[in-house]
Amino acid sequence: MSQITNRITTVFSASAPGVLAMMGGVAGGFTNIQRSAYNSQRSLVTWDSQMKAIGTTIRYAFAGTLIFGLTRTVGQLAEIQRQVGLISVTGTAGGLKLTGQSLRGFMDETRIGSVDALTPITEYNNAIVNLLSTVRSIPQDEITQFIRYLLP
Repeated sequence: MSQITNRITTVFSASAPGVLAMMGGVAGGFTNIQRSAYNSQRSLVTWDSQMKAIGTTIRYAFAGTLIFGLTRTVGQLAEIQRQVGLISVTGTAGGLKLTGQSLRGFMDETRIGSVDALTPITEYNNAIVNLLSTVRSIPQDEITQFIRYLLP
């Protein structure tokens, strides 16, 4: 930690009648130094209060984001689960084997495909559900490539 060292050297040179005036001037100078120190201290207290308020605001913003983000994430996971079920049902009805391990592998492909297509996974899955419900004879290994080319 740094240390501040101050040295004040005062030289008095006044004649007898001006000594009191000289001492009054010195006293006024010290009064001004004291006022300046007091104002600096008040400014630091105000700064400290503002920093505490900003810190509280940031904590509340983080907590709010965390809570609402988790709520949104749970909602999106529920939507993805619904879409996986629709993909499994429509794919199986179209002659594909989309259950168990093959469904898991297919969903891994859709995640990679959504990243490649720069599309949210829910939109990508909706496109797959729409494709499987309208086209019946599409090979399983071509579905994600087909959707990748269809999405903008």
